[in-house]
Amino acid sequence: MSTFDVQGFEMETSPLLHEATQTKQKTPLPKLQIGILMLVQMAEPIACMSIYPCINQLIRELDVTGGNDAAVGYYAGIIVGHVI
Repeated sequence: MSTFDVQGFEMETSPLLHEATQTKQKTPLPKLQIGILMLVQMAEPIACMSIYPCINQLIRELDVTGGNDAAVGYYAGIIVGHVI
C-alpha cells in the first residue's frame, strides 16, 4: 500500500496507522484492589456508628451541660451531627 521515494522514505499517500499491527489488549479488572476498597467503605460507617453508645456518657463526664441531664441529648446531637 505504501510507496517509497528514491531515498527510501514513505510517501504521503501511505496510511499513518497500520491496521494489522494494532490490536487492543484487554486490561484485567483489579479485583483485589476493588475488594479492599469495598471493605474500607464498609468499615467507615461502622466506625461512625460506634460513637452512639458512648457519646451521652462522654458529655456527662466532661460536664458540658453543667449538670443539666436534660441538655445531654441536645449536645450529643450537635456532636454527632458535626462528626458525620
